[in-house]
Amino acid sequence: IRIAPDADAHIEEVSVIDTDENAIETIGLGALNIKDSKVHKSKKKGIYVHWGGALEVMGSEISNNFEEGIDLRGGVRGFFQGNIFDSNKESGIEAVIGDSMLVISENIFSNSEANGMDLQYYAISPGKGDVYISNNTFDGNHEYGLKCDAPSGGSADEKYWEQSIYFFSDNEFVNN
Repeated sequence: IRIAPDADAHIEEVSVIDTDENAIETIGLGALNIKDSKVHKSKKKGIYVHWGGALEVMGSEISNNFEEGIDLRGGVRGFFQGNIFDSNKESGIEAVIGDSMLVISENIFSNSEANGMDLQYYAISPGKGDVYISNNTFDGNHEYGLKCDAPSGGSADEKYWEQSIYFFSDNEFVNN
């Protein structure tokens, strides 16, 4: 499913299964709302949101995708609640957090071959993020439950992570 540039879309009670490309992809500043849906077995990313978009995912299952369950490219507004991210080949959520505002709560991140969640710094998107992470379960991910890194090199200001991420003690980490 490709969302037209700058368009808004609502997907509810839909299953997107066995796609050859990214299962769902948005470009531009539009908003995408996904509720009570399933995104399974994409041969690429489950959901891909380019720079500046908005994504809300609630009560959905994002699983068994060949790359990330959800990939957010920076400057994104996102709300993720009550979802299951299971058995994705890369991370459940991968997000460039520069200039992004994300609320991630009451989700289960399990059995990813990389990380439950991978929050990233890129020099091309150096602004601070505004990321709230609470009441999630990270279980059985092969590398880390939650990883913060700069995969393309570059280095963030020494206070970048603590000024960008608000991590609450009600998150649970098991067997990562």
